Amino acid sequence: MMSSSNFASVPVAVITVTRKPTALLLFEKWRTVSHVRQIHAHVIKTNLLTDPLSVAKLMKAFSESSNPNEAISLYAQLLNSCFQDLRVIQFSVPSVLKACANSLAFEEGKQILGFVYKTHLWFDPFVTNSLVRMCMEVGQLALAREVFDKMPVRDLVSWNSLITGYVRFGEIEIAREVFDKMPHRDLVSCNAMIDGYGKHGMCELAEQVFNNMSQKDVVSFTSMISGFILDHRPGKGLSLFREMLCLGIRPDAPAIVNPFLPPLLTLVLLRRDMEREGIRPDDITFLGLLSACNHGGLMEEGQFHFETMQLKYKIVPKIQHYGCIIDLLGRAGRLEEAIGIIHDMPLEPDLLIWKVILSASMKHNNFVMGKTAALRAIKLAPQDSSCYVLLSNIYAKAGMWDEVTKVRSVMKKRRVKKFPDVAPFL
Repeated sequence: MMSSSNFASVPVAVITVTRKPTALLLFEKWRTVSHVRQIHAHVIKTNLLTDPLSVAKLMKAFSESSNPNEAISLYAQLLNSCFQDLRVIQFSVPSVLKACANSLAFEEGKQILGFVYKTHLWFDPFVTNSLVRMCMEVGQLALAREVFDKMPVRDLVSWNSLITGYVRFGEIEIAREVFDKMPHRDLVSCNAMIDGYGKHGMCELAEQVFNNMSQKDVVSFTSMISGFILDHRPGKGLSLFREMLCLGIRPDAPAIVNPFLPPLLTLVLLRRDMEREGIRPDDITFLGLLSACNHGGLMEEGQFHFETMQLKYKIVPKIQHYGCIIDLLGRAGRLEEAIGIIHDMPLEPDLLIWKVILSASMKHNNFVMGKTAALRAIKLAPQDSSCYVLLSNIYAKAGMWDEVTKVRSVMKKRRVKKFPDVAPFL
């Protein structure tokens, strides 16, 4: 049981930023990891690592880069050096949690959770909402719910994060329970439920939510249309589609890759329009299509587009295209097919692909593939502690405690950075 007395010794920080604005302008111009590293070096030289706003900007840049692990490493470094002055890192916690989610670094995220729970940051909804989202992103639904239930302050974002996470993992009944308990609802929560109901054969419930909405956007309409199509009622879908167009609402590119949007109808319309206009789709077009299929869990549609781009349009897939189709197969538990694509593709699989296989193996209890993926990931990123931790978890789950000890020994020998020890949350 939590008590406010646990936080009595931690003062509420009041931050006054006195740095010159020109120093912060650098953060608005970053484009690559290399740029961010240059900014990092500048921050160190100008002693801005003690400035909370500069640290937060730097952490955000790393978390949104192609290598979010650098945000985690920077956070660990700052936590070790500035443990007594939480003001330096307090604005950076949401960004490092996002980095944990993007790199599937759950063990690091769990340690941050334990740290937050012991400090005044636990009373910041922006931080605790980020914790819920991180847990959901890495598939830790039970822990996400525990964080939500214990949060001292909840807002609309808190409820929406929980609902969208449940919907994403197919826990529709639990999502419905949360939705019914919400004190207030908005477009995000309603759209998520329409999406979830539609995908899981509950079209009448999706229609109820849709009809009760006072405000609707492109996601509301296209989710409901897709629900009708999946429910084998194309006539209703077409009627609603015409209504949407009459209202001036059209499915655009951002809508196609929206994680709440089942993109079946929109994909068909997009390809039909492109063919009618004589526009040849390129590799970027198909990456958007595959990403939409991946977010919507549309296995057959994704495979169709992956084959079409190669056979009909003679487009050679890039590593990002392979990553989408491998992730799609992995989420569906078709790990052997995913591994087959990895073996057949002409490109070397990168760290993210092996982490996708590792995550899917953990989810579907495939020890052999999980071990293989973990070892490949460690080979590519020998300083990434999350790979070692996941490998250790695989061995522990199989009762191979000698191997667990060996993994820890290798981490120590290679001086793999770890977070400072914190009290467990549970």
